[in-house]
Amino acid sequence: MKVLVDELVYKKIHDFYCEALLNHPSLTKETVDRKIWRMEKGLQILSQMQGFRTAWLKQDWIKQGWHEFLCEGFVFAYEVCIDGTTNEQFVWIRDVVHGSLYH
Repeated sequence: MKVLVDELVYKKIHDFYCEALLNHPSLTKETVDRKIWRMEKGLQILSQMQGFRTAWLKQDWIKQGWHEFLCEGFVFAYEVCIDGTTNEQFVWIRDVVHGSLYH
């Protein structure tokens, strides 16, 4: 199963780490790069999962019927879709929030 990531998700992660690098002098770009690499590997696990955890963190995720996945301190919202031409399932990661920023 393929895993697709929405551009908004990439932007939110990028913005989070840019801000973190400015505010936390002990955090290095190399550390951020390693975190992102681990996150990308972790997200690929979604392609192999059989059961999907129903979203509960944000009301709009719940209303959309999305699912959640926790990785590297981020909570990802995704849906399992079916490709209209191939009838194959794929995971579409639609939104993300860092656990420390969620209110």
